[in-house]
Amino acid sequence: MIINILDFLNKIEPKKRKVSFLLFYLCIGILVFFFTKNIILSIFSSIFVYLITSEILNFLINKRDEILLNQLIELLVNMIIIIRAGNTVREAIKKLSEQSRYPIKKYLKSLVCELETGLFFDEAFDNFARRCSLKEAYLVVTAFKINNKIGGNIIYILNNIIDNFQQNFKSRLHTKTLTLQARYSGNIIASMPIIVLTGIYFLVNDSVVNFFQSKIGNIVLAVGCLLEILGILAIRKLLKFK
Repeated sequence: MIINILDFLNKIEPKKRKVSFLLFYLCIGILVFFFTKNIILSIFSSIFVYLITSEILNFLINKRDEILLNQLIELLVNMIIIIRAGNTVREAIKKLSEQSRYPIKKYLKSLVCELETGLFFDEAFDNFARRCSLKEAYLVVTAFKINNKIGGNIIYILNNIIDNFQQNFKSRLHTKTLTLQARYSGNIIASMPIIVLTGIYFLVNDSVVNFFQSKIGNIVLAVGCLLEILGILAIRKLLKFK
């Protein structure tokens, strides 16, 4: 389901996707302002929701890319076996479209369908890479396109690509493991002021509302929100992982 949602978002034009998200964050700000009657808190809420949703979205994209990269490596290994048995690249893709697992199975079926309906080889493989939305997929597609035009030992090329992918995946996994605790700790620390402020707001509503409606309260709130946002951005910068 998560992969279907990400695929759906990828199909939407970047401009329309940005506008949709902006409208969503604007609605969040309006909703908060409706309950709190505080413009600073509503703006901060919109920014905070943006930071949280972008973090969740990046996590889902990274998880999806890890799954897809593993399946892509497995696909290339099986393809080498099938090609060594005397099959062509097209025949290997058709067989693997039935044997592979979701989500790459869906992309392979679309590729097979396009090849069988007469779409040009290069265009069909470009569409496959676009659907995968994975930089490693573009490398694989480029290898197949070059081999289709000028020939060469495709098995040797695929073996080198597999080795490169496996080393890259191990390196990414090692880096992610080293920063895992720090990233979770950073997210928890960044969320604590929001949790505390929300709890205080509901427990002593009148006092908090009156304080934040005053000039000093608004200044304190603005400074606190700014420091909170800068803290979240600083933690992300320090623990940035691609």
